Amino acid sequence: MRIEKIELIWVRLPFKISFKHFLARRNFSDNLIVKTTLGSGITGYGEGIPRKYLTGETIKTTFKNKFLLKKLIKREIDLDGIKNFTLHYSRFKKYNSLLCAAELSILDAYCKSRNIPVSKLIGKIKNKQISYSGIISADNFAKVAAIANEYKKRKVSQIKVKVGTNNDEKRIGLIRKILPDADIRIDANCAWSAKEAVAKINKLLKYDISAVEQPVKVNDFKGLGYIKKNTDVPIIADESLINLQDAEKLLECADIFNIRISKCGGIFNSIKIYNYAKKHKKESVLGCQVGESGILSAAGRALASCLDFKYAEGSYNKYLLKKDITNEDLSVSKNFSAKSIYGSGIGVSINQEILDGFLFRKWM
Repeated sequence: MRIEKIELIWVRLPFKISFKHFLARRNFSDNLIVKTTLGSGITGYGEGIPRKYLTGETIKTTFKNKFLLKKLIKREIDLDGIKNFTLHYSRFKKYNSLLCAAELSILDAYCKSRNIPVSKLIGKIKNKQISYSGIISADNFAKVAAIANEYKKRKVSQIKVKVGTNNDEKRIGLIRKILPDADIRIDANCAWSAKEAVAKINKLLKYDISAVEQPVKVNDFKGLGYIKKNTDVPIIADESLINLQDAEKLLECADIFNIRISKCGGIFNSIKIYNYAKKHKKESVLGCQVGESGILSAAGRALASCLDFKYAEGSYNKYLLKKDITNEDLSVSKNFSAKSIYGSGIGVSINQEILDGFLFRKWM
């Protein structure tokens, strides 16, 4: 089973609403789509979302790094070889979204050729129904209240709130008032210094927050350790966790690992990090990146179906995107749950007309 052709596609997906956190405000997402064609003619699609503040990648640098894809063309598909390929290059971090898109496209094609779901490569499906978290961005009080009330109506039980602004305490207080029984965790996206984080977190504890995600800058492992020692709330590492080497550094200073498939370089690398965390008695979160299409949503669903995550994020497709590029709607249901996928490959097909409409650039 040989890889005959690989295409690199840049699409810009517009949002219905803007989304804001400490590091960015977005009205659209520049996403990388990789299409792999096998010698048999079977095609597979993968997706990655380059973010400079995460891996140092931009959509433009991924095109400059297409030499990685050239290494895969005309190659026989060997799953161990693909695992080793992505694990090797993920050490450099600057290729991870490209590695993710390439790996997913190859696995999609490979599994289609065998008429099996990608989840078969991960393990046995044990979570047939997955509960997803609601997200509230760092927005004004009126928008925050409207979203919190919508979650209350939908009976969403887990909420992640973006913080890092001057009115965090009032916003969290407002959300807690509307959602008195919800599991509320906060995400600072690198907003604070270690001492500042301790002061702010300890003020927010009265609102019964369940965890704090990435309170300090990416490489401030010492700062994370300081926060862990001086607050009584679990610390989630996100931007600090890109590859397996980061996971090793985070053992002593974080309680929970946020694994995002694109950020971490694909499914196989994500599993490596998950297994490493589990071995060391750490919990993991299935994270997502703002603007994921149905491709990454399907990949996340496969992981969440086979592995046990403390929280799951993603599958917000129709709630955020004006149009998705997949024919299938991978969006969470009314109460923010979703079923496992059993179709072959990653379980979605591409709407070529919509993909072409969002196309910016292509390499083949």
